Amino acid sequence: MELRHNSRIEMIDHRVDAIEIKLAKDYVDKGDLQAMIEKLDDRMDRVDSKLDRILLGYDRNALG
Repeated sequence: MELRHNSRIEMIDHRVDAIEIKLAKDYVDKGDLQAMIEKLDDRMDRVDSKLDRILLGYDRNALG
């Protein structure tokens, strides 16, 4: 009975290890994530500014 439990625990341990490996390879480096967020934020600011100019009528050629 104890051998059966140990075998089952070992099998579960291997499965958990496999999940940990899968999760670890999906992580993004914190510096890379920060750079991507900054680029996205800059782009959104430009889009927001362009929309403001269009809606306020200051730059009718902003779409072009």
